[in-house]
Amino acid sequence: MFFYEALLAFVKGYLEILSGIFGVIYHEFPSSDNLIALNGASLKIIYECTAYSYYLFIFAIVLFSPWKWHQKLWGGATLLILTTLLNALRFFSVAWIIRKHPAHLDIFHDYVWNVLFAVIVFLMYFVMHYLFIRKNHKPSAV
Repeated sequence: MFFYEALLAFVKGYLEILSGIFGVIYHEFPSSDNLIALNGASLKIIYECTAYSYYLFIFAIVLFSPWKWHQKLWGGATLLILTTLLNALRFFSVAWIIRKHPAHLDIFHDYVWNVLFAVIVFLMYFVMHYLFIRKNHKPSAV
């Protein structure tokens, strides 16, 4: 239960900060069960909305990647930050869909974003992996 509460606080925290940066109106309903509003669209944050599985995936692939230890630290931190920003973008886009096209919410949330999120996280890792491997295997001038 503590892990879920910590993730929930993390998600609400970065949504509030990024809402201020991007000019999105953020409101938290303290008396409700994890309900927030983004630009007037109400969203209930459940465990799966925290992107915990992607954070665990990133942790695992970075831990077992053939990178040097300092690359694992910087690369892992970069991937976690990018995943956090991607999850915030997901929240903002779902709020936009709720307000503009509520009939398409299920398709957009359940299918489009689930597939898109996984593909983008994989691509971020592969780009980072390519950059690190290329850097680690510079051809020697003989």
